[in-house]
Amino acid sequence: WIFVDYFFVLSGFVIAFAYHDRLSRPDLVGRFFILRFGRLWPLHLVMTLALLFLLAAKSVLMAMNFGPPDATQLTSDTLLFALKDLLFLNVFLNHADMRLNFPAWSINAEFWAYIVFACICFLSSRVSRKPKFAMLGFTAALLGASGLVLAEVVHLPFGAAWGWGGVRAIFAFLLGYLAFRLWEPLRDRGVQIGTAIELVVVVAVVAMIWRIDDVPALWAVSTTLFAISILVFALSQGLVAKLLSTGPCRLMGERSYSIYLIHI
Repeated sequence: WIFVDYFFVLSGFVIAFAYHDRLSRPDLVGRFFILRFGRLWPLHLVMTLALLFLLAAKSVLMAMNFGPPDATQLTSDTLLFALKDLLFLNVFLNHADMRLNFPAWSINAEFWAYIVFACICFLSSRVSRKPKFAMLGFTAALLGASGLVLAEVVHLPFGAAWGWGGVRAIFAFLLGYLAFRLWEPLRDRGVQIGTAIELVVVVAVVAMIWRIDDVPALWAVSTTLFAISILVFALSQGLVAKLLSTGPCRLMGERSYSIYLIHI
């Protein structure tokens, strides 16, 4: 479950790489939203309709006495949940008992992280002649606020997909943005990382995953470790990076969103 946070951090890095200096005008922000909505929503819609169809078929079969009745049937509450889900609203609501495509909670959260990122990019370009520094200030403030919310409201381990999932996404997404900002000057100075550091990072991530259920406090450092790992591999020229750059791995990367959203 912790790799959802890795997804948010990676998304922050990638979106910052693509858009950090391209969101200074309302029309550019609008285009950004259209493109990101177009990336997330179509498959989300298809999967929601498919699961509603399955629930409808199950409800019909139950009405015909095929199999014992249970709670997972098509109801008005299910349809309302589906509508909110398609509007990316369920991430702020407590609907843990009403899940269609459960992995899609993170797509709800991701979209709101896009909105926050675009807004602070736009505001930074308006309030300062040095938007990069203003952006870092906004980012630090939001990281502090979201971190306090997560630390005070949610008891570790934090696996919440509902209610605070949007805050969780924003926190990790902005850490990804900071990783991008660290990567820029290191890249410009020609910093390269080799196999040894790659392996240290891989071992650290595996060890964290291995122990996180027994040591819940590891969640507090997991997103930082993920940000460090992304920074390392963005600079890396080692063997692991070369392996990840092969055709099959690139193909998995290109297909990862589809795999994730349909895997239920």
